[in-house]
Amino acid sequence: MNMTFYQGISRIPLGTCVSIEFVGPVMVALFRGRGWRTRIAALLAGIGVAAISGIGLDIANPQAQMGLAFSIAAGICWAGYIVVGQKLAAAGHGQDSLAIGLFVAAILTVPLVGPFEIAAGWQSTWVLLCCIAVGVLSTALPFPLEQVALRRLGPDIFSLLACLMPAISEVVSMIALRHLPNWGEIVGLLCISLAIAFAQYRPGMLDRKRKHNN
Repeated sequence: MNMTFYQGISRIPLGTCVSIEFVGPVMVALFRGRGWRTRIAALLAGIGVAAISGIGLDIANPQAQMGLAFSIAAGICWAGYIVVGQKLAAAGHGQDSLAIGLFVAAILTVPLVGPFEIAAGWQSTWVLLCCIAVGVLSTALPFPLEQVALRRLGPDIFSLLACLMPAISEVVSMIALRHLPNWGEIVGLLCISLAIAFAQYRPGMLDRKRKHNN
């Protein structure tokens, strides 16, 4: 999931990649949900991806094509992570299973990254520190926190709050990377965020959660 995401943001803007990646959670809602609400959410997500990829991205550019493909792949991996993560968190084995999964993933990805690429990172103190920071901030901290959130909040409220992530990534991209989104990216961002919120929201679910906690 993370490897395809990093390959995506190396080729297309950060906010665009995150927005496209969010198709994964929407697809989970589409296939696991029922009724017209999930179908409207899927339609909004499709419009969002079309706006970003067809207007926000230059599809004629091979780099943009690869970035789009990696972003979609990251979304598919994210969908699988959500399905498995929810089951593990509900069973109370989220943290232990997460540690085992990351250990296995580290071993399996070494041949893909290449030992020479890994060795090159140790030759520069700055690169090594950046790699450690990325590992901590993108994996070691957020994944365990997500398991705690999934267990305490439940998948519905968790997914609803997660719709803030594309907007946050776009703001970070604007401030840190000085990328100003065009109108296609803005429309796509709004459509995908609305799709996620619409697919996961249920009338009165926040009130029911409060009553359950009380």
